[in-house]
Amino acid sequence: MSAPVVGGAPDADHPGVVAIVERRARCDAPEAVRCSGTLVAPRVVLTAAHCLDGRRADELEVVIGADLRGPAGAALAVQDAAVHPGYVPGQLVAGRDLALLLLAAPAAVAPVALVDAPPPELTVGATVRLVALGAPADHTDGGQRLAADATVASVTATDLTIDGPGVPCGADSGGAAFLVTAAGERQVGVIKASGAGCVAPGYVTAIADELDGFVRPFVAMAATAPGPARPPIAALDACGATCATVDDCPLGMLCLPERDGSRCGYRELRAASFGDACASGDGCVPVGQGAERACALVAACDVAPVDDGCGCQSDGEPAAGLGIFLVAILALRRRERLAPRARTS
Repeated sequence: MSAPVVGGAPDADHPGVVAIVERRARCDAPEAVRCSGTLVAPRVVLTAAHCLDGRRADELEVVIGADLRGPAGAALAVQDAAVHPGYVPGQLVAGRDLALLLLAAPAAVAPVALVDAPPPELTVGATVRLVALGAPADHTDGGQRLAADATVASVTATDLTIDGPGVPCGADSGGAAFLVTAAGERQVGVIKASGAGCVAPGYVTAIADELDGFVRPFVAMAATAPGPARPPIAALDACGATCATVDDCPLGMLCLPERDGSRCGYRELRAASFGDACASGDGCVPVGQGAERACALVAACDVAPVDDGCGCQSDGEPAAGLGIFLVAILALRRRERLAPRARTS
């Protein structure tokens, strides 16, 4: 089985590199690491855009820590997100595979330092340090923060190609590539992909030219953004109350169509009620996001579901609350059409 960050060693120096996790099926299961990311402001995480493919941003959580392989970690809810307007799914080069997550509350660790401009030290032959909390392709045994050095093989305004010995692997996507510059260690890129089977070369999205048009406007917005307006999980009458849109449901839930009206529920569980607190067992499931995260016994609602595939009113796209922000920066980038890419997650 391939290891996350092939060639990596445990890392204690980059607490701002975080895990992006999906909802676990059971409370006694390890965190389900989907991707990695970096905290670039108290409420902002920078990651790869493809980490949001097929999920609403608020279905994910950010977990901070050096080793998340125990049953649970300290999680932060994701309130919203913005995908780079130049992102082209499946495009290995110049695909601008970047996204920013808005956290519902500030993180308790310091943000990483980003490069201010294209650094003169970033040349072919330079050494970058890859840091991530990924997992192998089957997403098992992930969640330990690892670091490994890699050599830069090519540099463009949008991308870095890297040779070993460090190589990204599954769920390392969205992690950081750091470079020692005259100003100190700075993040210069976001991990995007590796060759099939987690072998070199690795691919990294360069960020220096994306700061003014994408990263900094989002960070400025996040500094004054209100918290989420979604109802708390404690107020949910999961089987009795209906919903009109996802905004009627707690963070992490979808508005799921049933035969007698739509109800709030999780993608995998559909509509269900949550009872007594618990710690383990088949019926003990995670409920709530971030500060509301808890474990409760689950029971299915006595309703007949509509067989509509996904079974949700969300189309899997990030929440739309940042639509004005995205429109404002669409004019700053144009899409390019090149070859497909191989993802790490």
